[in-house]
Amino acid sequence: KECQEELQIGKFYWRIGSYLAILYAMNAVDFHMQNLIAEGEYPILVDLESLFHNNSTYTDTSAFSRAQEHIERSVLRIGLLPRKINSKAGFEGIDLSALGAQEGQVSPHKTSTIVDRDKDTVRIE
Repeated sequence: KECQEELQIGKFYWRIGSYLAILYAMNAVDFHMQNLIAEGEYPILVDLESLFHNNSTYTDTSAFSRAQEHIERSVLRIGLLPRKINSKAGFEGIDLSALGAQEGQVSPHKTSTIVDRDKDTVRIE
């Protein structure tokens, strides 16, 4: 449901900010585009098992690992805020965050799809 007034948009983002603070305090992760429903001025969080998870203890001394560790200790780890992932030469990355994801993004990774779903030749490619 879309907001009908500009005031509702402000309330939506104020509530998102409140959620962000609470989720950060709870060490939450995985609140990406599929785990937030926007119902007008009310953001609704779903998939709450993301509040309960193990933290990885793997570390090494590479610059990449140190940078990743800083990100994982920040509010970015929650998944609500826009963040490009899988950026590399020739590919700008994709944003799967709750607030930044857009339709039409192309993943650099091959994904499986169901072919001939309604036939007896159904298969995964």
